[in-house]
Amino acid sequence: MEIVRIPEAKEFSAEEQKVMEGMEDWYKIDFVPKMSRAMRVHKDFGKGYGRATRHAMADGALSRKQKEGEARRAPLIPLVDGADFHLREMRRLGASERAVIEALEVTQLFNGFTKIADTLRLTPDFTPRP
Repeated sequence: MEIVRIPEAKEFSAEEQKVMEGMEDWYKIDFVPKMSRAMRVHKDFGKGYGRATRHAMADGALSRKQKEGEARRAPLIPLVDGADFHLREMRRLGASERAVIEALEVTQLFNGFTKIADTLRLTPDFTPRP
């Protein structure tokens, strides 16, 4: 059971609804996930995460596709004993310093999202696509 009430998208101001429509477009979905709505309850807090998300997930040394894979793994591994090993492997396999930093940005960002969702006890509100 969630510990706070998460408003429905239609309950937000017109300005906030416009931001949420941008989220729907970015993720190519037809609803605003609970996590996004929770982040927008305090819009200044949500704005910071929105900017961080767009920056971290933009194509760079890593593609957005690669970054989505990293984001999917981030909540699954809260502490990795082999982090140093994998960093050396990334470098050995040719990852640039920029690619290493981008991977860390994505991991840090989505670990933060996971902590917030866990603390609020948010339950998934979508069915993963096959």
